[in-house]
Amino acid sequence: MRLISSDEVASLSLRKLGLDGRNLSIESDEAIAAILRRAAGFLCPCRRETLLRSIIGPRGSIAFMGILPIDDLKERVENRLDSLIAYSDIVECRKEDGTEKISPTYLYASPISFVCRNSGTALLIGISVDDYNPIPNSAPVSIEYKGHARWVISNLHYS
Repeated sequence: MRLISSDEVASLSLRKLGLDGRNLSIESDEAIAAILRRAAGFLCPCRRETLLRSIIGPRGSIAFMGILPIDDLKERVENRLDSLIAYSDIVECRKEDGTEKISPTYLYASPISFVCRNSGTALLIGISVDDYNPIPNSAPVSIEYKGHARWVISNLHYS
């Protein structure tokens, strides 16, 4: 066992999220979105508060590691979660219990899907529950991260 710095923890975390080598920091919107996706893969279906608490609660992954400054962490994570819901990586809906009273909302991880574009790129939507990378490493594509969005870029070159 050895003591490691917060920079090393951040680097290891980025690698585990599949974001290493992309010139991103653990404080980036891309990293926060990836952390939310990973937690949602484990916890969904769950309440919004449960997912947020798993990340920014007293024992949450980011706050517990002491990597991100606490002052704006809650707002940034909540904003990223709202973006992931709007983008359809996560679906928020009411879980009906058969009564007429208003039931609480739950978050569900959307299955992996692609929205193809004429340019040859595709938007990657959804959450891979088993792994951070929904595309096999042997596939001739790469994933480009921009904020909460993920683009699948073909690495095939035709001559």
